[in-house]
Parts: sequence; structure tokens; C-alpha cells
Amino acid sequence: MAPVKDLDASGLRRALPALAGWLPGALYSSWQSDYSNAVEALDDALEGLSQGTATAIQDEVDTVLHPGAREDDFSAILVKLGVNLDPERHLGLSGREFFRRLSEAVLTRRFDAPDRSV
Repeated sequence: MAPVKDLDASGLRRALPALAGWLPGALYSSWQSDYSNAVEALDDALEGLSQGTATAIQDEVDTVLHPGAREDDFSAILVKLGVNLDPERHLGLSGREFFRRLSEAVLTRRFDAPDRSV
């Protein structure tokens, strides 16, 4: 398989099916009209996550977080998956840190942002 960052949108969805199936639904195009912030939207989506899906997402996030990944790789992945989120603007986090915290959040069912009011 090609490095995740080099895949087109279709290839990325095949390589990361759990993440591609869940994250765009959690942070859909109009989440900002339904939630006060990205943390609230993520927490709501995390609440109904099955253990199997959580484990699959965590495994896929580990793939995304490989040591050679650059910051622009994380932004490209979010765009290619159709996720309506800029981690820096919406959460005050780098893309790498967003995915790192997402990996933890799928197990705890709570997204931990530096300032939960962001």
C-alpha cells in the first residue's frame, strides 16, 4: 500500500474505512450550526461509538500518526476524507495532536482539547 498521505480520497477511504466512515459524520459540513464548538460535536459522536469501531479507528489513527508524517499530511487527510475541521482554528491543536487526542478519545468517549470551550 502507498503511504496514506499519497492516497487519493477513494484510496484513503479504503485504507481507513472506520475513520472514513465515522469522522466525516462527526464533523459534517454544518456541525457549527448544531454545536457550540468542535469538542461538543466530537463528544456527541463519540458517545454512540461501539467498542469495535473505536478499536478500528484507534488502529487506523496509529497508521496516520507514523513517525515520518508531516503536519500538512494531517490536513490533507482531513480534506480528502471530507471532514469539516481545521484543528488549529477549531481546537487550537496541530493536526498531529488532533489525531493523537482522537486516538485517546475513541476509548474514553471524551475529546480532550486544551480549552474545552474552543
